[in-house]
Amino acid sequence: GKKNEKKPVAGTLEEHAADVASFVAHLEGQGQQVILLGHSFGGLITLQAAAALKNLAGLILLCSVPPSGNVGIILRSLFRAPLQAFRITWGFISRSFESDADLCREIFFD
Repeated sequence: GKKNEKKPVAGTLEEHAADVASFVAHLEGQGQQVILLGHSFGGLITLQAAAALKNLAGLILLCSVPPSGNVGIILRSLFRAPLQAFRITWGFISRSFESDADLCREIFFD
């Protein structure tokens, strides 16, 4: 593709959680016990998926973003790394990360 072409992001939190819940329900339907593990923003997905499941064997969250969001994290990081804190905050406010996979990767993973 072209350099300036924006790659779409895979989906919303709700879509990812629904996908996880559907897959877990499928496994449970086959008699398997499932333990979900979520890390960072995946913790939000895992929590939301777990809320829709009745027979989940376990839930593990590693450094998960809390259900209330990441405002506290942003405020603490503002003093440690002001430029990165601004970039993450602006990414959320503008929601630009939702339509640009490269920007999403740069904001959250680089």
